[in-house]
Amino acid sequence: MNCDTIENSNISSNSIALNTLFTSINDNGFTPDTIRQIDNYINDIYNGNINADRFNTAEHAGLCSAGKVLIGAQTIASYARTSLSTGGDAGESQAAIPSNWQIDEAQEKLVEQWARVAGIWYEDSESQISEAFGPKIAQGAEAKVYYKSGDTCVLKERPCKQ
Repeated sequence: MNCDTIENSNISSNSIALNTLFTSINDNGFTPDTIRQIDNYINDIYNGNINADRFNTAEHAGLCSAGKVLIGAQTIASYARTSLSTGGDAGESQAAIPSNWQIDEAQEKLVEQWARVAGIWYEDSESQISEAFGPKIAQGAEAKVYYKSGDTCVLKERPCKQ
């Protein structure tokens, strides 16, 4: 079974696996063992063994079609949101509900940490993107746009905050 056939299956979401994974990340960080657990979780989603939590069928299929790196990044971003939402200091009532910018920053930080440890982080992504997809043709507040002559689409890169 693969991600394309998941909508025709009766596979249920595997919250237990996700909770176990989140506990491992929380307790151990991104150790080799935790990276193996994350990889196994990614593969289970990608291969159609479990559904990604909080996604309907179409969203799940889209996530899977984008590939394993996006599944991993989504999983780590989900962990960041969950840990930030549940990790507020009990003495600070306002800290219990994080703002969107706090969630965004936590997600960026943790996805980068995971990607570095997993060996999929590229320090000089701009030159690699330019080489593979053509020169940068535009840059705005949220993205850089690259275009290769004769191609039918552009590539957008959203830079991380430094």
